[in-house]
Amino acid sequence: MGDGGALQSVRVLDLSGEFGQFCGRLMGDHGADVIKIEPPEGDDVRRLGPFYEDVEDVDRSLYWHAMNTSKRSVTLNLETDKGRDLLHRLLATTDIVVESYNPGTLARWGLDFDTLHAQYPSLIMASITPFGQTGPYRDYRATEMETLALGGFMSVCGDPDRPPTRVGQPQVTVFSSINAYTGAMLAYYHRLRGGQGQHIDASMQEGAANLHYAQLIWNAYGVVAPRMGTTLMFGAGKAIPISFACKDGHVQAIPALSWETFIPWIEEHGMAGDLMSEEWQERLESLVTDWEQEHVDYAHDIVAQFVAGFTKKELYEEAIRRRQMLYPVQTVRDAREDRQLLDRQYFIDVDVPALGRTLTYPGAPYRMSATPWRMGRPAPRLGEHNAAIYRDMLGLSEADLASLRQEGVI
Repeated sequence: MGDGGALQSVRVLDLSGEFGQFCGRLMGDHGADVIKIEPPEGDDVRRLGPFYEDVEDVDRSLYWHAMNTSKRSVTLNLETDKGRDLLHRLLATTDIVVESYNPGTLARWGLDFDTLHAQYPSLIMASITPFGQTGPYRDYRATEMETLALGGFMSVCGDPDRPPTRVGQPQVTVFSSINAYTGAMLAYYHRLRGGQGQHIDASMQEGAANLHYAQLIWNAYGVVAPRMGTTLMFGAGKAIPISFACKDGHVQAIPALSWETFIPWIEEHGMAGDLMSEEWQERLESLVTDWEQEHVDYAHDIVAQFVAGFTKKELYEEAIRRRQMLYPVQTVRDAREDRQLLDRQYFIDVDVPALGRTLTYPGAPYRMSATPWRMGRPAPRLGEHNAAIYRDMLGLSEADLASLRQEGVI
Protein backbone atom coordinates (compact mmCIF):
# COMPACT_ATOMS: atom_id res chain seq x y z
CA MET A 1 0.00 0.00 0.00
CA GLY A 2 1.31 3.42 -0.88
CA ASP A 3 2.66 5.59 1.94
CA GLY A 4 0.77 8.84 2.31
CA GLY A 5 -1.18 8.70 -0.95
CA ALA A 6 -4.64 10.17 -1.27
CA LEU A 7 -6.15 6.65 -1.52
CA GLN A 8 -4.03 4.92 1.11
CA SER A 9 -7.06 3.54 2.96
CA VAL A 10 -8.71 2.12 -0.19
CA ARG A 11 -8.54 -1.50 -1.33
CA VAL A 12 -9.11 -2.36 -4.99
CA LEU A 13 -9.54 -5.69 -6.73
CA ASP A 14 -8.41 -5.36 -10.35
CA LEU A 15 -10.11 -8.01 -12.46
CA SER A 16 -9.59 -6.10 -15.69
CA GLY A 17 -7.96 -7.25 -18.89
CA GLU A 18 -6.29 -5.03 -21.48
CA PHE A 19 -8.98 -2.35 -21.47
CA GLY A 20 -9.01 -1.44 -17.77
CA GLN A 21 -5.54 -1.89 -16.34
CA PHE A 22 -4.60 1.78 -16.39
CA CYS A 23 -7.59 2.50 -14.12
CA GLY A 24 -6.16 0.25 -11.39
CA ARG A 25 -2.71 1.69 -11.92
CA LEU A 26 -3.99 5.24 -11.29
CA MET A 27 -5.52 4.06 -8.02
CA GLY A 28 -2.37 2.23 -6.97
CA ASP A 29 -0.09 5.12 -7.81
CA HIS A 30 -2.26 7.26 -5.50
CA GLY A 31 -1.76 4.88 -2.60
CA ALA A 32 -4.59 2.35 -2.90
CA ASP A 33 -3.86 -1.32 -2.18
CA VAL A 34 -4.57 -2.73 -5.65
CA ILE A 35 -4.69 -6.52 -5.88
CA LYS A 36 -4.47 -7.72 -9.48
CA ILE A 37 -6.50 -10.90 -9.92
CA GLU A 38 -5.05 -13.05 -12.72
CA PRO A 39 -5.89 -16.53 -14.04
CA PRO A 40 -3.24 -19.10 -13.13
CA GLU A 41 -1.69 -18.82 -16.60
CA GLY A 42 -1.46 -15.04 -16.25
CA ASP A 43 -3.35 -12.06 -17.62
CA ASP A 44 -3.47 -11.90 -21.44
CA VAL A 45 -1.74 -8.51 -21.27
CA ARG A 46 1.41 -10.33 -20.20
CA ARG A 47 1.53 -11.77 -23.71
CA LEU A 48 1.35 -8.40 -25.46
CA GLY A 49 4.62 -7.11 -26.92
CA PRO A 50 7.02 -5.56 -27.14
CA PHE A 51 8.99 -7.77 -24.76
CA TYR A 52 12.16 -6.69 -22.99
CA GLU A 53 15.17 -7.84 -25.04
CA ASP A 54 12.64 -9.59 -27.37
CA VAL A 55 12.34 -12.50 -24.93
CA GLU A 56 8.68 -13.57 -24.78
CA ASP A 57 7.86 -14.24 -21.15
CA VAL A 58 4.90 -13.41 -18.88
CA ASP A 59 7.10 -11.16 -16.76
CA ARG A 60 8.83 -9.31 -19.62
CA SER A 61 6.01 -7.57 -21.49
CA LEU A 62 6.72 -3.84 -21.52
CA TYR A 63 3.01 -3.17 -21.98
CA TRP A 64 2.38 -5.07 -18.76
CA HIS A 65 5.06 -3.08 -16.96
CA ALA A 66 3.60 0.18 -18.24
CA MET A 67 0.03 -0.53 -17.07
CA ASN A 68 0.46 -2.36 -13.76
CA THR A 69 2.73 -0.44 -11.42
CA SER A 70 1.80 -0.17 -7.74
CA LYS A 71 -0.20 -3.42 -7.78
CA ARG A 72 0.08 -6.80 -6.11
CA SER A 73 -0.56 -9.94 -8.16
CA VAL A 74 -2.41 -13.10 -7.13
CA THR A 75 -3.51 -15.95 -9.36
CA LEU A 76 -7.12 -17.09 -9.07
CA ASN A 77 -9.35 -19.17 -11.34
CA LEU A 78 -12.78 -17.53 -11.17
CA GLU A 79 -14.31 -20.33 -13.23
CA THR A 80 -14.07 -22.62 -10.21
CA ASP A 81 -16.27 -22.64 -7.10
CA LYS A 82 -13.24 -22.49 -4.82
CA GLY A 83 -11.83 -19.61 -6.78
CA ARG A 84 -15.04 -17.62 -6.40
CA ASP A 85 -15.15 -18.47 -2.69
CA LEU A 86 -11.66 -17.02 -2.28
CA LEU A 87 -12.70 -13.94 -4.22
CA HIS A 88 -15.62 -13.40 -1.85
CA ARG A 89 -13.24 -13.49 1.10
CA LEU A 90 -11.29 -10.70 -0.56
CA LEU A 91 -14.46 -8.80 -1.46
CA ALA A 92 -15.39 -8.59 2.21
CA THR A 93 -12.61 -6.01 2.71
CA THR A 94 -12.70 -4.41 -0.74
CA ASP A 95 -13.86 -0.89 -1.65
CA ILE A 96 -13.65 -0.94 -5.46
CA VAL A 97 -13.66 -3.62 -8.14
CA VAL A 98 -12.31 -2.79 -11.62
CA GLU A 99 -13.30 -5.20 -14.39
CA SER A 100 -13.46 -5.43 -18.18
CA TYR A 101 -15.12 -8.78 -18.81
CA ASN A 102 -17.61 -9.11 -21.65
CA PRO A 103 -21.08 -8.10 -20.37
CA GLY A 104 -22.84 -11.11 -18.85
CA THR A 105 -19.65 -13.00 -17.93
CA LEU A 106 -19.64 -11.96 -14.27
CA ALA A 107 -23.38 -12.64 -14.03
CA ARG A 108 -22.79 -16.29 -15.02
CA TRP A 109 -20.44 -16.53 -12.04
CA GLY A 110 -22.72 -14.67 -9.66
CA LEU A 111 -20.23 -11.81 -9.51
CA ASP A 112 -22.17 -9.10 -11.34
CA PHE A 113 -22.79 -5.77 -9.65
CA ASP A 114 -26.44 -6.39 -8.73
CA THR A 115 -25.61 -9.69 -7.04
CA LEU A 116 -22.57 -8.31 -5.23
CA HIS A 117 -24.40 -5.12 -4.24
CA ALA A 118 -26.93 -7.20 -2.32
CA GLN A 119 -24.07 -8.80 -0.36
CA TYR A 120 -21.73 -5.81 -0.13
CA PRO A 121 -23.85 -2.63 -0.34
CA SER A 122 -20.83 -0.31 -0.11
CA LEU A 123 -18.90 -2.00 -2.95
CA ILE A 124 -18.13 0.12 -6.01
CA MET A 125 -17.65 -1.59 -9.38
CA ALA A 126 -16.10 0.07 -12.43
CA SER A 127 -16.73 -1.81 -15.69
CA ILE A 128 -14.78 -0.89 -18.84
CA THR A 129 -16.02 -2.52 -22.05
CA PRO A 130 -15.99 -1.69 -25.76
CA PHE A 131 -19.67 -0.61 -25.92
CA GLY A 132 -20.99 -0.52 -22.37
CA GLN A 133 -23.38 -2.75 -20.42
CA THR A 134 -26.50 -1.96 -22.48
CA GLY A 135 -27.53 -1.31 -26.08
CA PRO A 136 -27.50 -3.36 -29.30
CA TYR A 137 -23.67 -3.56 -29.36
CA ARG A 138 -23.18 -4.65 -25.72
CA ASP A 139 -22.23 -8.23 -26.67
CA TYR A 140 -19.97 -7.28 -29.57
CA ARG A 141 -16.25 -7.95 -29.25
CA ALA A 142 -13.86 -5.18 -30.26
CA THR A 143 -10.32 -3.89 -29.98
CA GLU A 144 -9.18 -0.33 -29.43
CA MET A 145 -9.15 0.24 -33.21
CA GLU A 146 -12.82 -0.72 -33.67
CA THR A 147 -13.98 1.58 -30.88
CA LEU A 148 -11.92 4.47 -32.28
CA ALA A 149 -13.57 3.89 -35.66
CA LEU A 150 -17.11 3.52 -34.32
CA GLY A 151 -16.66 6.47 -31.97
CA GLY A 152 -15.88 8.76 -34.92
CA PHE A 153 -12.35 9.59 -33.78
CA MET A 154 -10.59 7.73 -36.59
CA SER A 155 -12.50 9.69 -39.24
CA VAL A 156 -10.46 12.82 -38.46
CA CYS A 157 -7.06 11.05 -38.35
CA GLY A 158 -4.79 11.15 -41.37
CA ASP A 159 -4.42 13.13 -44.58
CA PRO A 160 -7.43 14.53 -46.45
CA ASP A 161 -6.59 12.70 -49.68
CA ARG A 162 -6.01 9.31 -48.06
CA PRO A 163 -8.13 6.86 -46.02
CA PRO A 164 -8.48 7.34 -42.23
CA THR A 165 -5.62 5.97 -40.16
CA ARG A 166 -5.23 4.43 -36.74
CA VAL A 167 -3.51 6.18 -33.85
CA GLY A 168 -0.02 4.90 -33.13
CA GLN A 169 -0.36 4.29 -29.39
CA PRO A 170 -3.35 3.29 -27.19
CA GLN A 171 -5.72 6.22 -26.80
CA VAL A 172 -9.24 5.14 -25.96
CA THR A 173 -7.97 2.26 -23.80
CA VAL A 174 -6.25 4.77 -21.54
CA PHE A 175 -8.94 7.46 -21.83
CA SER A 176 -11.72 5.03 -20.87
CA SER A 177 -9.67 3.87 -17.89
CA ILE A 178 -9.39 7.50 -16.82
CA ASN A 179 -13.18 7.87 -17.21
CA ALA A 180 -13.75 4.79 -15.05
CA TYR A 181 -11.23 6.02 -12.49
CA THR A 182 -12.99 9.40 -12.30
CA GLY A 183 -16.38 7.72 -11.92
CA ALA A 184 -15.07 5.41 -9.19
CA MET A 185 -13.59 8.32 -7.27
CA LEU A 186 -16.89 10.23 -7.45
CA ALA A 187 -18.74 7.11 -6.29
CA TYR A 188 -16.27 6.71 -3.42
CA TYR A 189 -16.85 10.34 -2.42
CA HIS A 190 -20.60 9.71 -2.58
CA ARG A 191 -20.14 6.71 -0.29
CA LEU A 192 -18.10 8.73 2.20
CA ARG A 193 -21.06 11.10 2.44
CA GLY A 194 -23.38 8.27 3.45
CA GLY A 195 -24.33 6.76 0.09
CA GLN A 196 -24.03 3.17 -1.06
CA GLY A 197 -21.82 1.63 -3.70
CA GLN A 198 -22.45 2.29 -7.37
CA HIS A 199 -21.79 0.66 -10.73
CA ILE A 200 -19.67 2.75 -13.15
CA ASP A 201 -20.33 1.76 -16.76
CA ALA A 202 -17.49 3.07 -19.00
CA SER A 203 -17.94 2.56 -22.74
CA MET A 204 -14.84 2.77 -24.92
CA GLN A 205 -16.93 3.81 -27.93
CA GLU A 206 -18.30 6.72 -25.91
CA GLY A 207 -14.77 7.53 -24.75
CA ALA A 208 -13.64 7.69 -28.38
CA ALA A 209 -16.57 9.95 -29.27
CA ASN A 210 -15.46 12.30 -26.47
CA LEU A 211 -11.86 12.51 -27.70
CA HIS A 212 -12.71 14.99 -30.46
CA TYR A 213 -15.12 17.81 -31.18
CA ALA A 214 -16.04 16.92 -34.76
CA GLN A 215 -19.60 16.16 -33.66
CA LEU A 216 -19.99 19.78 -32.52
CA ILE A 217 -18.95 20.97 -36.00
CA TRP A 218 -21.61 18.71 -37.46
CA ASN A 219 -24.25 19.95 -35.03
CA ALA A 220 -23.38 23.60 -35.65
CA TYR A 221 -22.78 23.61 -39.39
CA GLY A 222 -23.91 20.27 -40.79
CA VAL A 223 -20.35 19.70 -42.01
CA VAL A 224 -18.31 16.54 -41.56
CA ALA A 225 -14.94 17.62 -40.17
CA PRO A 226 -12.19 16.78 -42.69
CA ARG A 227 -8.93 14.99 -42.02
CA MET A 228 -6.24 17.67 -41.94
CA GLY A 229 -3.05 15.63 -41.82
CA THR A 230 -0.08 18.02 -41.75
CA THR A 231 -2.15 21.07 -42.72
CA LEU A 232 -4.61 23.56 -41.31
CA MET A 233 -7.82 23.79 -43.28
CA PHE A 234 -9.41 27.16 -43.99
CA GLY A 235 -12.54 26.62 -46.04
CA ALA A 236 -13.20 23.97 -48.66
CA GLY A 237 -10.09 22.86 -50.48
CA LYS A 238 -7.76 25.40 -48.87
CA ALA A 239 -4.89 24.03 -46.80
CA ILE A 240 -1.90 25.67 -45.10
CA PRO A 241 1.04 23.34 -44.34
CA ILE A 242 2.18 23.30 -40.71
CA SER A 243 4.71 20.43 -40.66
CA PHE A 244 8.23 20.80 -42.07
CA ALA A 245 11.22 18.47 -42.20
CA CYS A 246 14.49 19.72 -40.72
CA LYS A 247 17.96 18.19 -40.28
CA ASP A 248 17.04 15.85 -37.44
CA GLY A 249 13.28 15.44 -37.61
CA HIS A 250 10.31 17.75 -37.97
CA VAL A 251 8.99 21.02 -36.64
CA GLN A 252 5.47 22.42 -36.56
CA ALA A 253 5.10 26.02 -37.70
CA ILE A 254 2.39 28.39 -38.93
CA PRO A 255 4.29 30.97 -40.99
CA ALA A 256 1.04 32.31 -42.49
CA LEU A 257 0.07 33.82 -39.13
CA SER A 258 3.32 35.78 -38.78
CA TRP A 259 4.81 36.38 -42.24
CA GLU A 260 5.98 39.86 -41.20
CA THR A 261 8.58 38.30 -38.89
CA PHE A 262 9.07 34.90 -40.55
CA ILE A 263 10.10 36.17 -43.98
CA PRO A 264 12.83 38.54 -42.62
CA TRP A 265 14.24 35.55 -40.69
CA ILE A 266 14.50 33.59 -43.95
CA GLU A 267 15.94 36.61 -45.78
CA GLU A 268 18.76 36.92 -43.22
CA HIS A 269 19.99 33.65 -44.72
CA GLY A 270 19.46 34.84 -48.29
CA MET A 271 16.66 32.37 -48.99
CA ALA A 272 13.47 34.46 -49.13
CA GLY A 273 13.74 35.17 -52.89
CA ASP A 274 10.84 37.14 -54.31
CA LEU A 275 8.80 36.80 -51.09
CA MET A 276 10.41 40.11 -50.14
CA SER A 277 8.88 41.87 -53.15
CA GLU A 278 5.99 44.30 -52.76
CA GLU A 279 3.74 42.02 -54.81
CA TRP A 280 4.37 39.06 -52.54
CA GLN A 281 4.09 41.13 -49.37
CA GLU A 282 0.54 41.99 -50.41
CA ARG A 283 -0.23 38.36 -51.16
CA LEU A 284 1.20 37.19 -47.85
CA GLU A 285 -1.00 39.58 -45.91
CA SER A 286 -4.11 37.79 -47.18
CA LEU A 287 -2.97 34.18 -47.18
CA VAL A 288 -5.11 33.22 -44.18
CA THR A 289 -8.34 34.78 -45.42
CA ASP A 290 -8.24 34.95 -49.21
CA TRP A 291 -5.65 33.22 -51.33
CA GLU A 292 -4.83 30.99 -54.24
CA GLN A 293 -3.58 27.55 -53.22
CA GLU A 294 -0.66 27.87 -55.67
CA HIS A 295 0.54 30.97 -53.78
CA VAL A 296 0.35 29.10 -50.48
CA ASP A 297 2.30 26.18 -51.90
CA TYR A 298 4.96 28.43 -53.42
CA ALA A 299 5.55 30.37 -50.19
CA HIS A 300 5.67 27.23 -48.08
CA ASP A 301 8.10 25.52 -50.46
CA ILE A 302 10.53 28.34 -49.63
CA VAL A 303 9.84 27.86 -45.92
CA ALA A 304 10.50 24.13 -46.28
CA GLN A 305 13.85 24.71 -48.00
CA PHE A 306 14.86 27.14 -45.24
CA VAL A 307 13.83 24.88 -42.35
CA ALA A 308 15.62 21.89 -43.88
CA GLY A 309 18.98 23.53 -43.17
CA PHE A 310 18.68 23.55 -39.37
CA THR A 311 18.15 21.21 -36.43
CA LYS A 312 15.06 21.20 -34.26
CA LYS A 313 16.95 22.79 -31.39
CA GLU A 314 18.40 25.57 -33.55
CA LEU A 315 15.01 26.42 -35.01
CA TYR A 316 13.19 26.30 -31.67
CA GLU A 317 15.69 28.49 -29.81
CA GLU A 318 15.64 31.08 -32.57
CA ALA A 319 11.84 30.92 -32.80
CA ILE A 320 11.57 31.67 -29.08
CA ARG A 321 13.89 34.65 -29.47
CA ARG A 322 11.83 35.93 -32.40
CA ARG A 323 8.47 35.04 -30.81
CA GLN A 324 7.63 32.81 -33.78
CA MET A 325 5.00 30.08 -33.82
CA LEU A 326 7.41 27.19 -34.35
CA TYR A 327 8.18 24.23 -32.14
CA PRO A 328 9.87 20.84 -32.50
CA VAL A 329 8.04 17.55 -32.91
CA GLN A 330 9.84 15.76 -30.11
CA THR A 331 10.54 12.05 -30.05
CA VAL A 332 10.46 10.11 -26.79
CA ARG A 333 14.23 10.57 -26.58
CA ASP A 334 13.84 14.33 -27.07
CA ALA A 335 11.20 14.50 -24.34
CA ARG A 336 13.53 12.68 -21.94
CA GLU A 337 16.03 15.50 -22.48
CA ASP A 338 13.53 18.37 -22.48
CA ARG A 339 14.66 21.06 -20.05
CA GLN A 340 11.12 21.81 -18.84
CA LEU A 341 10.44 18.18 -17.96
CA LEU A 342 13.91 17.79 -16.45
CA ASP A 343 13.50 20.89 -14.32
CA ARG A 344 10.23 19.54 -12.90
CA GLN A 345 11.86 16.10 -12.41
CA TYR A 346 8.95 14.55 -14.27
CA PHE A 347 10.50 11.22 -15.18
CA ILE A 348 11.24 8.71 -12.43
CA ASP A 349 13.49 5.67 -12.32
CA VAL A 350 12.01 2.46 -10.92
CA ASP A 351 13.98 -0.66 -10.07
CA VAL A 352 12.32 -3.66 -11.78
CA PRO A 353 13.69 -6.93 -10.35
CA ALA A 354 11.74 -8.99 -12.90
CA LEU A 355 13.89 -7.46 -15.65
CA GLY A 356 17.06 -7.06 -13.61
CA ARG A 357 17.29 -3.35 -14.42
CA THR A 358 15.83 0.08 -13.86
CA LEU A 359 13.05 1.45 -16.10
CA THR A 360 12.28 5.14 -16.53
CA TYR A 361 8.59 5.98 -16.25
CA PRO A 362 6.52 9.10 -16.88
CA GLY A 363 5.80 10.71 -13.54
CA ALA A 364 2.80 12.19 -11.77
CA PRO A 365 -0.17 13.05 -14.03
CA TYR A 366 -0.74 16.04 -11.73
CA ARG A 367 0.91 17.43 -8.60
CA MET A 368 -0.81 17.17 -5.21
CA SER A 369 0.77 19.19 -2.39
CA ALA A 370 -0.45 17.20 0.63
CA THR A 371 -0.95 13.65 -0.70
CA PRO A 372 1.48 13.33 -3.61
CA TRP A 373 1.38 10.72 -6.35
CA ARG A 374 3.88 7.93 -5.81
CA MET A 375 4.68 4.82 -7.82
CA GLY A 376 4.75 2.38 -4.92
CA ARG A 377 6.20 -0.65 -6.68
CA PRO A 378 7.00 -1.97 -10.16
CA ALA A 379 4.52 -4.16 -11.99
CA PRO A 380 4.36 -7.51 -10.18
CA ARG A 381 5.57 -10.90 -11.31
CA LEU A 382 2.83 -13.44 -12.01
CA GLY A 383 1.40 -14.55 -8.65
CA GLU A 384 4.14 -12.70 -6.79
CA HIS A 385 1.89 -11.94 -3.82
CA ASN A 386 -0.01 -15.21 -3.50
CA ALA A 387 1.59 -16.05 -0.17
CA ALA A 388 1.30 -12.54 1.25
CA ILE A 389 -2.42 -12.31 0.45
CA TYR A 390 -3.71 -15.87 0.73
CA ARG A 391 -1.56 -16.91 3.67
CA ASP A 392 -0.94 -13.73 5.61
CA MET A 393 -4.20 -11.91 4.88
CA LEU A 394 -6.72 -14.75 4.53
CA GLY A 395 -4.99 -17.22 6.84
CA LEU A 396 -4.52 -20.13 4.43
CA SER A 397 -1.80 -22.64 5.27
CA GLU A 398 1.01 -23.76 3.01
CA ALA A 399 -0.80 -27.08 2.62
CA ASP A 400 -3.94 -25.19 1.54
CA LEU A 401 -1.96 -23.25 -1.05
CA ALA A 402 -0.31 -26.40 -2.38
CA SER A 403 -3.70 -28.11 -2.73
CA LEU A 404 -5.24 -25.08 -4.48
CA ARG A 405 -2.32 -24.95 -6.92
CA GLN A 406 -2.69 -28.66 -7.70
CA GLU A 407 -6.42 -28.18 -8.36
CA GLY A 408 -5.77 -25.23 -10.70
CA VAL A 409 -7.56 -22.75 -8.43
CA ILE A 410 -4.54 -20.49 -7.95
